[in-house]
Amino acid sequence: MINSHPDRLQLGQFYVVLQRIKENKSDSRLWILDSRLRIAGSKLRIADFKFRLKIQHVPLASPDMVSMQNIGFHPINSLVIGNW
Repeated sequence: MINSHPDRLQLGQFYVVLQRIKENKSDSRLWILDSRLRIAGSKLRIADFKFRLKIQHVPLASPDMVSMQNIGFHPINSLVIGNW
């Protein structure tokens, strides 16, 4: 399911905030900066963070380094909210 208006995030959905490890575009590894982020307050805009992903198939006990392919990386202008 792709949200037709992905500029807002629903309350209670869990997201991870990610950051590129290197400037090298061929390196697809990302660091999980905060895997416990929960949307609180009214609503947060996607623009508030550089990247935001819903936690899907990513065990919180997994290593800090994961690949975009493993977690379904999407830039903010094509964020997928739902099942991948």
